[in-house]
Amino acid sequence: MTYNRRAYLNAAMDGVRRQICRDWEMIVLDGGSNDGSLPWLRRHLLPPERLIEFSDNPGPVALMNAGIQAARGAFIAFLEADDYWLPGYLEAMTQVFREGSLQWLSSGCIVIDGRGRVVNAIGAKGRWLRSPRRCSEEGKTVLPWENDPLLLKLTGRSQHGLLSMSMVRRSIFTEIGTFDPVYRWTAMEMDFICRLALARGRAAFGFVDKILGVRRHHAGQLTNVPGPWSWKAPVDWGADCVKTRRQKEFYTDLACYFSRHRDAIRGALKTERAPIQ
Repeated sequence: MTYNRRAYLNAAMDGVRRQICRDWEMIVLDGGSNDGSLPWLRRHLLPPERLIEFSDNPGPVALMNAGIQAARGAFIAFLEADDYWLPGYLEAMTQVFREGSLQWLSSGCIVIDGRGRVVNAIGAKGRWLRSPRRCSEEGKTVLPWENDPLLLKLTGRSQHGLLSMSMVRRSIFTEIGTFDPVYRWTAMEMDFICRLALARGRAAFGFVDKILGVRRHHAGQLTNVPGPWSWKAPVDWGADCVKTRRQKEFYTDLACYFSRHRDAIRGALKTERAPIQ
C-alpha cells in the first residue's frame, strides 16, 4: 500500500522479490500518488505483479479491502510502502500457518527512523524491547495500541505487531468481514482483531519470535503525532496536536474505536495488568 512514498518503494518491493519463499503474488495499491510514484511503478513492476490505482487517496482501509478482493492466495500479508521484509519473512510465516489453525500471525521487527537508525524493536512475545513509556520520554511517538488492555484481555497480548508484519488467513474475511470502512486512517486493525478474537478466541492468534522485517518511522507519517495517550480518557487525546484535516480524521478514528469498545476496554482495565510498566 502506498501514497506518495516514492522514496521507499524500491526497498519495499525488493524486500518482496528477495523472499526465499517464491510462492507469492504482489499487488501494489496506490492511493493516487502525485510524487512520481505511479510513473515509476508502471516502469518497474514486473509481470505478474499488479498495480491497482485510485484517483484520490481513500485511505488505507479502502486500499486493503481492495487488495483482499484482488488476492488469490490462501494467506494475505500487508505491507506499507514505508516498511520492508527480510528474505525469510514469507517462509517463516507460511510455515507456521500451515502447521496449525491460526488466523492472524505477526512477527518481530526492528524500527528505524527516517535516517535508517534503529530506534526500537518488537521481540519476544510481541513486546517492545524498549518500553513505550521510555520512548515517550525521549520524544518518540507512542501509538495507543502498543499497550492495548482490551487486546491483552481478548488475545493474550497487548498488541500484535505492526500491520506490515502481520499475515491473515484469507478465509477468515469471508467469516467475519473485511476491515470496517468506518475507520479511514487508523484503528481498523485493532477493531478487526477484536472481532476475530470474539469469533475465534485467543487460539486464532500467533507470533513468530524472530526479527523478520523493518518498520520505518519518519516525520511524514500520519501516525507521527505526539500524544498524550491515556486509556482512561481517550476522547481527550491529542486535542492540542490536531493541526491538519488528516490528523483530525486520525483522532476521529481512535474515538470511534474507543466508543465502539468502551465497556469492554473499561472491563479490561479493571481485570488485566498492563504488561509494560
